[in-house]
Amino acid sequence: MSQAIGRHKKKTLALYGSLFMLSATFFIYVRYRERKYRQLMERLQSQEQTSASAETECRRLSQELEQVRTDHQELNRSVLEKRLAEMTAKLKEIYSKQSEAAHIADDGRLFALQVGELLPLDSWEDFSSFINDNFASFVDRLSASYPNLKRQELICAVLNLLGCSVTQICYLMKIKKNTVYDYQKNLRGALALPQNLRLQAAMKDFLFPSTLKIDAE
Repeated sequence: MSQAIGRHKKKTLALYGSLFMLSATFFIYVRYRERKYRQLMERLQSQEQTSASAETECRRLSQELEQVRTDHQELNRSVLEKRLAEMTAKLKEIYSKQSEAAHIADDGRLFALQVGELLPLDSWEDFSSFINDNFASFVDRLSASYPNLKRQELICAVLNLLGCSVTQICYLMKIKKNTVYDYQKNLRGALALPQNLRLQAAMKDFLFPSTLKIDAE
């Protein structure tokens, strides 16, 4: 009887021992998983902080890039405005050297001859290249934007941009006033300009591009 009780106690102790080992193993496993979970959360938080920092840096760089673009556009406009003002002033100076009566007497030939030393009007290729090189591809951009414009209308557009009057355009293009009016009417129609907007102002608005690189002299 006592032997049976002893065997039973041993079995009970062995069972308790097994349960203890199982509980201890489970406890160790749970602590291990908790530690891994905390490590994972710390890593995620670190990544979130890094991501937030990277996003902030990206916003800062984007703002700096936008400022650079703005400064570049302002520089481009400044360069073009200076060139346009200088060219317009030269044309006015040439025209003012003679009286109106003298211009009429020689049909503007002297004026056209002197301007010809400044603008290569006798050759379309030379003229368009000169304007494109100095005024941000004005002729090419205008022609591409309004492909129905004829060559003479493009020349008229450039001379309007340079501040030439109808009379001066007549002298330079060797055409009648009515022809100039027709060219200007076609230009206004092609660009769909409102009546209260002067053609020269419209040409200036078209001149100043926002993204083209212009080499300052």
